[in-house]
Amino acid sequence: VLPSETAVVTGGIIAARGGLLLPLVLIVAAAGAFLGDNLAYWIGRKGQRVARRWLLRGDKGQQLINWAARLLDQYGGSVLIVGRFIPGGRTAIAVGSGIVNYPWRRFAPYDAVGAVTWATVNSVIGYVGGKAFERQTWLAFVVSFAAAILVGVVVELIRRIAGHRHTDRDETETSPGPPAEEAKHRGGGSSRPAALPPNLCQPRRWHTYHRD
Repeated sequence: VLPSETAVVTGGIIAARGGLLLPLVLIVAAAGAFLGDNLAYWIGRKGQRVARRWLLRGDKGQQLINWAARLLDQYGGSVLIVGRFIPGGRTAIAVGSGIVNYPWRRFAPYDAVGAVTWATVNSVIGYVGGKAFERQTWLAFVVSFAAAILVGVVVELIRRIAGHRHTDRDETETSPGPPAEEAKHRGGGSSRPAALPPNLCQPRRWHTYHRD
């Protein structure tokens, strides 16, 4: 199964040759992406059995749900924009958002921005490739698809680097303080242990998305 970027990039190349209007390609691609994501969201929200049975089966499916919930917890709705550029990940994030009851009023605006951004980037990539290699159709396809794939790879690398930094920061914040004796010597006789960081006492934000 080819990723949906294929159709959008192809539409951009055809637009470069005068077969389609670029704004039309962009609008159709963005609308399709937005509707598809919202369908996945509501399948996760209202039809969890279907989602777990057909879309996110087994241990791997549960890992994807946990991954989506963790990203929503760390980055909020902005992950819906970034996740649009990760093939496979976008479905897991949309379905996972529904399963953990992420509010639709938050989901929809972020997803709309992500859909428009994704459609714009991929259709413009196809259009530029089609114009640059106007007489070599096969080269226009190869270069445009490679560029679209590269965008997804770069986005995923940035996300992973940011995720590692976030994890390292959390580990630093939650690391235990110096022993009581050491603190006593440093603090001039006080043996009271260091206070726990606030994030250890607060529940994860995504837990609040669940219905009562």
